[in-house]
Amino acid sequence: MPDASLAALLAYIGASPLGWGLTALLAIGSALLVVVVVGPLALLIVGPLLVKRSLKPLVSAEIEPDPIDPPADVRLHFEAATAAFAKVGFKPAGRYLVRTELGGNQARMLLFRGANGASLGYAAALPRAADHLLYCEIGTSFEDGTSVTVGNASAIGPFKPMPGSVTLQLPQIAEAHALWDIHRAVVGARKAGLRAKRVGAGEEVAAVGEGVGRSAAYQVQCGFLTREAGGRFYALTWLGAFRFTWLSVPPFGPLREKLIRRRDAALMAELGATRVVAA
Repeated sequence: MPDASLAALLAYIGASPLGWGLTALLAIGSALLVVVVVGPLALLIVGPLLVKRSLKPLVSAEIEPDPIDPPADVRLHFEAATAAFAKVGFKPAGRYLVRTELGGNQARMLLFRGANGASLGYAAALPRAADHLLYCEIGTSFEDGTSVTVGNASAIGPFKPMPGSVTLQLPQIAEAHALWDIHRAVVGARKAGLRAKRVGAGEEVAAVGEGVGRSAAYQVQCGFLTREAGGRFYALTWLGAFRFTWLSVPPFGPLREKLIRRRDAALMAELGATRVVAA
């Protein structure tokens, strides 16, 4: 009898507005469970498999002259960068198309050579779905194999930086000549006494390719990449695939970016660059 009474009560609740509400809440809860828990877990498991199959960094970046006039947004970016770099003695060293992944999209790059003969600057445009990711960067390599790179890209790469090198990404700093001021301050504070590697006129493209190759080779040492047979490109290891995927999605990606922004702001504060704040 108690069982029958309980069954009758449940049947009554299921047929009442209260039952409809409970059913709706259960459906919403199940949907939220899929979105909040199951979806991200599937992404973190399936994502590395897809990335491992599709992403293949080239051993040697493909860099070739860009014969085609760039789109309007890229052209304006290049014009502004040329004017800003000129203020600090950088001269254009050619416009190029760059591909760093097997089958990947080509980025556009306007290359500059510093008056000191050691620093290179470039304005870059990476294709996106509807526009381009536009940024500038300045780099100097040293005889000990380390480097200093300062840029204003808003995106942060997933791979591990080379030990001893300093990389700052400051999207708050729009002007290339301001990036150069910060770059010089970092070199003075962290690389004082080290000899910079000279880049002769006409050697700029080779120097860019060498830097890309050196960074990729370090990822091999870290266990994130492995060289494929034939030697033209690298393949992600499982460790690299998981790192690449997990550091590109919440919560790991935003947390890492926040930590990097704080680190960069701390260095800027150390150098007295008070105009740079943590993102």
